[in-house]
Amino acid sequence: MKRLLPAIVILAAALAPARAAGDGQLLERVRARYRAVTAMSAQFSEVLCGAASGTCKRFTGKAEMKRPSKLRLEIGSPDRQLVVCDGRALVLYLEKEKQAYRFDMARSDQMLTLLNPLDGLLDGELVRSEAGAGAHKLFLAVPKLKDSFKEIVLTVDTATSLITGIEAEDASGNHAQYEFTGIKLNPKIRDARFTFTVPKGVRVINQ
Repeated sequence: MKRLLPAIVILAAALAPARAAGDGQLLERVRARYRAVTAMSAQFSEVLCGAASGTCKRFTGKAEMKRPSKLRLEIGSPDRQLVVCDGRALVLYLEKEKQAYRFDMARSDQMLTLLNPLDGLLDGELVRSEAGAGAHKLFLAVPKLKDSFKEIVLTVDTATSLITGIEAEDASGNHAQYEFTGIKLNPKIRDARFTFTVPKGVRVINQ
């Protein structure tokens, strides 16, 4: 067995660059796939964990995204909520509380607006990867997000080159995990879907 060890070490060293090259090629395929995407929709689940509270909360619903910087999240569980972003402002509408919070996008630190795969997330550099059954986890360093996130991880379906998951930890230690299913690329989505119309009796709070 001792005689085999050097050969194993040499083989592992030879395979490492090959794996890195293969993962880099996967990232390029993902970039090429999304370069042609102007809009997308999907069912999503989101788990947010707060560093200060030490607790996590799970949300589910439907996501719609459109270039440039447009986002709509219709959250159905655990409570009905709506997130709408037209690229200039983001509104979080809490139906039960009859309140809407408006955030200026120039100062926004909302997770998914920064992690939108249609808006620069894929400009990041590949740091490392982990292979799984039918999927790869790609760990990215995104220069323009370096002050916002410690780490960003994409889960990519190797057969379709679609992003099926995004994980991130922000500078404060808060963690977010998104999973996407039923992904549709380039569906027809009207721009009006990304405009928030204030329902009667709802208070709007500017943040």
